Amino acid sequence: MPPVKPLIIGQAPARGNDGKPPFSGRSGARLAELIGVTKNGLYTGDVLPEYFDLVNLLPAWQGKQGKGDVFDMKTAKLKAGILIHELNEGPPRSILMMGRKVRRAMGVNGDWEYLEWFDFYKHEAVIFPHPSGVNRWWNDQANYGEARFFLRDVIWGSS
Repeated sequence: MPPVKPLIIGQAPARGNDGKPPFSGRSGARLAELIGVTKNGLYTGDVLPEYFDLVNLLPAWQGKQGKGDVFDMKTAKLKAGILIHELNEGPPRSILMMGRKVRRAMGVNGDWEYLEWFDFYKHEAVIFPHPSGVNRWWNDQANYGEARFFLRDVIWGSS
């Protein structure tokens, strides 16, 4: 049986991406760039399913709010409960929660630093900085390099 792919849990589709696979937009392109994979020479989220299982907590873009997007926490928590149940029926796996909103929806309390693994039921999980341009964490070039190294290690392991 092949190894289980790491799971990336996102918030919701980006504006204009309703009905498309998770991470089809700019956030997916950023993740593809970080792991260094392209499709037809372009960084695109279309390559991510080769390396990760992908899911969003919300089924559709919820609209704009301030500099970011609306995030219906109540609905996200309901989906998270279903997802946790499904995860716990399967084998242990690595889970990447994209941002602090996903962390809260998944029921992970406390202040976790980005890119620190922790036990999550029978799985290992990490809070990964939300890959949108709104997250100021990405403004520090050292963080970008750390995220690149981290994701490549998740995919290919330490070398």
